[in-house]
Formats: sequence, C-alpha cells, structure tokens
Amino acid sequence: MSEQSNYRLGPAYLEEVTIADKPETWVEEEWTGKLQTKEGRTQFRLYYYGERMDGLIATTDFAPQLILAEDPITEERFILFDGCKHGYNAMLCDTYSKEQHTDRLPLQPYVDQDGEDTFEMYITAYYNVDWDEEFSDDVDIC
Repeated sequence: MSEQSNYRLGPAYLEEVTIADKPETWVEEEWTGKLQTKEGRTQFRLYYYGERMDGLIATTDFAPQLILAEDPITEERFILFDGCKHGYNAMLCDTYSKEQHTDRLPLQPYVDQDGEDTFEMYITAYYNVDWDEEFSDDVDIC
C-alpha cells in the first residue's frame, strides 16, 4: 500500500491495509503499522473472540484469540490476529483442530471503559525468536 518498501515489511496478510508508522524509531526486530483502508480511512471497530483479561484479549479454554477490525463505512473486516495461525505458538508449538479454527463465534464488539467502539489502530509485530537459544537441543551441529 505504501512507503513500507523502504523499511522492513510487516506481516504479509496486513500489507494491503497498513502503512509503516515511524519506521525510524523501530528497534531491530520491530515493525509497526497504522491500519488504513485504500480509501484512507483510519477509524475501525474491533471484534474479537477471546476473554478480556487485564486490558488484553486472552485465549479461552477452547481456542486462541481471533481479532478483527471492521471499517464502519463499508463493514469490510480485516484479520488483525488469529491465534490459530499467527504468532509463536501457532507457528512452532501448537496445532489446532478444524473446530478451533472455525467455531470461535460469536465475535464480541470491543467497547472501552468510556463506551467508545471506534478506534485508530496501530499494529506492532516483533521478529525476535533466538533460534540458537530456542532450538539448540533439537539441532545436530556437525
């Protein structure tokens, strides 16, 4: 969508709906993007599957989080985070059933303590797995 080509790219699935945000301030393993539609809209509603806990959206006993943003004008939804597909656990540790992927309904609207339900959103991703530390016991070094 953007200026991102001069900097580290963010998650591929967010490429069409984010623009790099202050890349000059990123640390080595960081990427931050601002959610924005192709038409330039930056206000979104947030919907989620999970449990709200200490200001976070956490996994449930059944399945990991699913977090979507919705353009309030077009009602188009964008996946921000799917715990069955994204992140350390989904990529390297856990496998999830078809039901865990598909039965995370109903999605709850996120409303803050002031009753606001529409937000400007920034997404930060960290690329910081220390492969040697994490997997040294599992790799034969010749």
